[in-house]
Amino acid sequence: MHVLSAVLPFLALAGAVSAGPVSSTSGHAPVSPTPKKSTTKSTIPIPTGTPSGKPPAASVSGLSSGSMKAPASKSGGPTTGPSYVSYGNHEASAVSIVSYLNKIKGTTTTDANNIKPVVTTAASVSVTTSKHTTTTTTTKHTTTTSAKHATTTTKKATTTKAAKKAAKKSAKKERRQVIKAVTSSAATTTATTSSSTTTTLQSGCTTLEPMFYTYYTLNTTTAGFLLDTVYSVAAAANIVPPAGYTTLFTNALAAMDGGKNTYLTMSQIASYNTTQCAIQCNNMAGCNSFNIYFQRNGQYTPGVSCLNPPARTQIQCAFYGNIINATTATNVGLWEANFAVVIAGSNGYMRNPPPAAVSGFNGPFAQTGALPITTNDVISYTYLSTYSPSACASLCTQLTATRRSTAYNYYYWTGGIYTPCNSFNMWNVSYGGVIQAYACVMYGDLADQLDTPSTSIAYGGVTYSASYSYTWDLYPQDPGNALKTYTQAPQGTSAACASLAASASTVTDYDGVTWNIACAYNLPAYDIGSQSVTDYYSCFDACNKFTNCNAFAFGWNTCYFKQVNSSSLLAPIGDNYGVDLAWNAASNYAGWSARNATTATVSGTTTVAWTGATTTTITKIAGTSGIVVVQTPGVITGVSTKSTTTWFAAATDSGTSSVIYTTTVAGANTKTSTILTVYPTAPACSGVAVQGANYAIWNNNFMGGQNTYGYPNYAPDYYKTVKPIVNGTAHYMAEDNDGSSTISVFGYSNTATGLAVAQTFYIYAGRGTGYYNFQIPYTDDIEFIWIGNKALTGWTRANADLFNVWTGNAESQVSLGYNLAFGSYLPVRVHWANGGGPGSMEVNMWAPDGSYIVQYLGSNNSTMSPQVVTTACGSSTVGAFPAWGSES
Repeated sequence: MHVLSAVLPFLALAGAVSAGPVSSTSGHAPVSPTPKKSTTKSTIPIPTGTPSGKPPAASVSGLSSGSMKAPASKSGGPTTGPSYVSYGNHEASAVSIVSYLNKIKGTTTTDANNIKPVVTTAASVSVTTSKHTTTTTTTKHTTTTSAKHATTTTKKATTTKAAKKAAKKSAKKERRQVIKAVTSSAATTTATTSSSTTTTLQSGCTTLEPMFYTYYTLNTTTAGFLLDTVYSVAAAANIVPPAGYTTLFTNALAAMDGGKNTYLTMSQIASYNTTQCAIQCNNMAGCNSFNIYFQRNGQYTPGVSCLNPPARTQIQCAFYGNIINATTATNVGLWEANFAVVIAGSNGYMRNPPPAAVSGFNGPFAQTGALPITTNDVISYTYLSTYSPSACASLCTQLTATRRSTAYNYYYWTGGIYTPCNSFNMWNVSYGGVIQAYACVMYGDLADQLDTPSTSIAYGGVTYSASYSYTWDLYPQDPGNALKTYTQAPQGTSAACASLAASASTVTDYDGVTWNIACAYNLPAYDIGSQSVTDYYSCFDACNKFTNCNAFAFGWNTCYFKQVNSSSLLAPIGDNYGVDLAWNAASNYAGWSARNATTATVSGTTTVAWTGATTTTITKIAGTSGIVVVQTPGVITGVSTKSTTTWFAAATDSGTSSVIYTTTVAGANTKTSTILTVYPTAPACSGVAVQGANYAIWNNNFMGGQNTYGYPNYAPDYYKTVKPIVNGTAHYMAEDNDGSSTISVFGYSNTATGLAVAQTFYIYAGRGTGYYNFQIPYTDDIEFIWIGNKALTGWTRANADLFNVWTGNAESQVSLGYNLAFGSYLPVRVHWANGGGPGSMEVNMWAPDGSYIVQYLGSNNSTMSPQVVTTACGSSTVGAFPAWGSES
């Protein structure tokens, strides 16, 4: 259970259940942060009921109370729960922050954004502003104050280039160091009103800061930002933590102090999405908590010639190796030149220590609250005195055993059918921040994946909190048939492809489906969906339940579902990224022979007249049979001869005809020949060949960001209005550099450690109607592909059809099929960038027949079919690519 459903009142459910004894405990998992008045465990409602009907129904009420006495939890969670803080008086806090910023800026200055709260009857807060001028004199010795450590030091001024570069790099990496404001002789005019500040842009404001979040405060003063309710409302709405996390504090006007915590990195995101931050933290080595906040940021990079640029808003996720807490959320802001960087809507979350795994079950899977209780899904529940997944699992399996036995013994009534316990959910039942008990809820199947869990349960006028919720799924799922026997599925390393293939090349799963398996092979096409799993064997059942799935590739704990048949002509490809393949034996997929030489029995020949000047032959093939047609000049009476010949298939893109046709090429002996399929190529433009791809090369404007997970600060659309260093036409699609040696990138000599490269082209569908497949098998550091009209205009990072990024670990290959009509054109844009060090740009493309259109070869090279063209000649259905540097 990974995505969950709307909850019905759990504690109000009446059914065939009884509770195990509940004892007061200090808790073995994080407590609910919801503040309530305390109560005692005796107020927890314990619904009761009596099973009825024939045959008797089984529930946990039939088990002895002793079985409810679970051993102590091994989850290792905190015993009292985290300290939870919610910040309230933002007006007073804003006054303090502005006062603090004024103080650290210098005693001779008066901040333009200094606020004086006034009493109002409206809900909004009014502020006043005063004019601001700054004069700083630089002498031989300069005194600076660090906000981070709140100490004052005096040192000799440093003017070397190396020192300046190092200081700039440090400030970029973690914006927590106060930069002393300076003034410039550049002209600037500031108009002050009671609601906003308007600044004339200085000529030095040229370097745009990346902004993924589109909203910004209209009152552009520091105070206006701090008091903007858009930020506080968003923070308050996320008091419920993402799955697997606990809320530590909300709505602070400060971020974490990096010097007092184990700071890892940060990432800019496009919306206030705590789940997105949590996913990044989960995939980051050593990450145990994160801080999400709104940051007032300059639209342009502040500096000597850009003192106070217009204010915009960024949303940042900052990640930490330790468990953060509210007491170290003291980083209220800093100065960049005369621009005040401040924080709003700051929330902190702790990654929960996961509970123990349970033998025979997949999981644990983190949830945001209690799963739903519905008459269709839930089969029983109880309360435990400790958070013990093994005890709940034991109840689950005992319940299934009882129901299976009942179904078998009462076969006359049941037909051997019963509802097994296939999954269970455990969560803390809390009141007033104190754990009252631990719910153990059992399900006959996986919960509905379309609904949402609940963090609060109301019963009898009392609201209980549901927290630290996790699920476990029986593996494999019980079919619920007492007459069916099956072998328990392997687990752990025994469930790997290599372990299964040690004894056979086929596997029959517990559903009775036989599979061909191919360890260390991939099929980078025919994808129809995916699902996270724990091991290779789990993909068999997952594929069986996924509509139209009859093949899969397993890698990175994910099943990539595929649909194959006899027309799937791409064979398995050897894979060195840890991917394993399987396909249903009943799928009619040719597997290893899909792109090998195919044989056809040709029965006889037929001679026909044609208008050509010479004799030629074509072979008409239908499946595995065919006939040779001899075409000779003039009028000839047809004759027929019998023969049996093995024909090998081949193809070429050299045709000038407007149709696909076949011809035969005689072999070295009379028993073998080649059936050559000739595909038409795109027509020339006024006699000029158009084969190849347009390319452009820029210097990467976002260097170094690749060390942040997902390279979030890279903005490909930045280059829409930037003229490239060099551009032209290329006949390959690849880049490989070792980080130091000079290489040729489409003729441009460079180490390529800091380049951005784009290629635009059209695929001419000369290889017939069907799916043309695109793939990014690997990249270093970031790569995008846009397909269709948005490849021409309107392309952004967010709407890329394919996206891959270097993570330091094995990457997932990403692929997409696009259906084209024969003879049509499809615009395609590829964009790649390297943020530093070695780099690699890789692209593969296949036609419907499985043949390569572009095949990455390594060593800065690839193949490129004539089906790749720079211009869609004679086509009125697709537009042209704009000139480099003049795009929208």
